[in-house]
Amino acid sequence: MRSVKVDAPNFDGELNPKALLDWLATMDRYFEWHDMPEARRVRFAKIKLMGQAGEEPIIHWGEMKERLKQKYLPLSYQ
Repeated sequence: MRSVKVDAPNFDGELNPKALLDWLATMDRYFEWHDMPEARRVRFAKIKLMGQAGEEPIIHWGEMKERLKQKYLPLSYQ
């Protein structure tokens, strides 16, 4: 049986709410697929963040998701 290769996308910090939410959802699915423990999630996600998106020092995936939402979603976004 062949193994299925699932890749995680990069996020470049563009100010596009849909792009951020899609990236976060894809990363959550990736972590589930690979049964990745919390401690590895942030380290892995950091290599997928390009430019300013990856500059903040964060330890937990939930905290990373919230900070990215605060930074890249407009206040009016629901």
